[in-house]
Amino acid sequence: MSWIKREILEIKNHKKELSFLSVVIFLIIILRVPSIFEPYWYGDEGIYLTIGNALAQGETLYRDIHDNKPPFIYLLALGAGSQSVFRIYLFIWTIAGILLFWKLQRRIYTWQTVIPFTLVFGLFTSLPLIEGNIANGENFFLPLTVAGMFGTWQILNNYSQRVDKWALIAGLSFSFGTLFKIPAAFDGLAAAILIAWSAVSLPTQRKRLLVALFFLAFGFLAPWIVVSIIQWYQGAWHYFLNEVLLQNIGYLSTWNRLGTSSFGWLSIDKLTGRFFVAAFLTILILRFQKRLSPKILFSGLWFVWTIFGTTLSGRPYAHYFLQVVPPLVLLLNSLINKLKRFDLMAVGLSLVLLIIVIVKWQPWVYHVIPYYQNFANFVSGRSSKLQYLAYFDPATPKIYQLASVIQETTLPNENIFIWGDWPSVYALSRRIPVGRYTTAYHVADFDPTQEETIRALYLKKPRQGTLA
Repeated sequence: MSWIKREILEIKNHKKELSFLSVVIFLIIILRVPSIFEPYWYGDEGIYLTIGNALAQGETLYRDIHDNKPPFIYLLALGAGSQSVFRIYLFIWTIAGILLFWKLQRRIYTWQTVIPFTLVFGLFTSLPLIEGNIANGENFFLPLTVAGMFGTWQILNNYSQRVDKWALIAGLSFSFGTLFKIPAAFDGLAAAILIAWSAVSLPTQRKRLLVALFFLAFGFLAPWIVVSIIQWYQGAWHYFLNEVLLQNIGYLSTWNRLGTSSFGWLSIDKLTGRFFVAAFLTILILRFQKRLSPKILFSGLWFVWTIFGTTLSGRPYAHYFLQVVPPLVLLLNSLINKLKRFDLMAVGLSLVLLIIVIVKWQPWVYHVIPYYQNFANFVSGRSSKLQYLAYFDPATPKIYQLASVIQETTLPNENIFIWGDWPSVYALSRRIPVGRYTTAYHVADFDPTQEETIRALYLKKPRQGTLA
């Protein structure tokens, strides 16, 4: 009879949990609705959609049209065709990510704490505070890194004997994440370190965990090999290698708001210094592994490497901080559970590290309440379309005016050239640029002599009678 009672209680709890989870999902859906109706104003999205439009017109990525991110974000933009559809993709993807994160938490904590922290995760990844509303690489790779870490937890805690299956899923998830944006690789590195260390410290599980490492690596490398073959077949391999990998090394050293330091390469304002800090904290966590609970070991080490990924370029863009949200929420959840002394110290040090990073980098965060007020005022007729557009950026009305003029004075298949940093004009007018670059800063950074751009302009002169 006691077994039957436990089963009945479990069913009731499960139904209650699903009811609360449904409320969380409904709330997130409501909060995300305004993002679908945002105007074309955000530079990165303008670049993605412009490149997507170029691909639709037969251009080859990297060879004919430039950006320095891996291909998946542009392929999504190609499939979307417009910003509203692009945002709907993100809408669906975000909900999937919330459900995956809920599933991961359920492996670690009881449902009573999982539900409120699933809501916390959903708010961070949906509100404009750190650009949860924008279709950027981090927003798309986040569900994939969560899926990868879910597979890692399954391997480490023996929830399934099929380590090859879970490791392959994890490797593919991390790889697909990096094909949206490279920093997702550091979530994968955290997973690899956890599995490798467990193989060293648990001799009875070593063979099983080494098999897991192999399939993790295979799953990670295979998609990149396939993408590389496709790029080679398209005649774009040289551009792909140079712009996605080699040029990004220089990109990491072109921003320094933290000043100079007498610590040299060990300074936190240097990439090498930040890597040293991450490596030191990793060694510290593993040194005290036996005094830490599995959940703190897991989320703490994951947190360290997402901090490194967040600060990889040294830039203060808010959406970079999305990467740290999943392990941070896991750590916050642990605070309302009973913790051992070393667990509490580890969580405390993690939060101190985050505070130091926020103070040092001073990320550009966005207002939340005015964002929803602007949408409500526009929908209710209390503000004009011009006021609605100008809220996002004073230049947004000009973007729409210029795009309208371009559509009226040029043919759909004509290329145009804009010397400025308004890629959304290309996307909104559905025109593609002369040459490979969509912004003036791309020309300055990647074609510093402007020789390539000048040659493209010479070869594609404007049609007589068009606006010049």
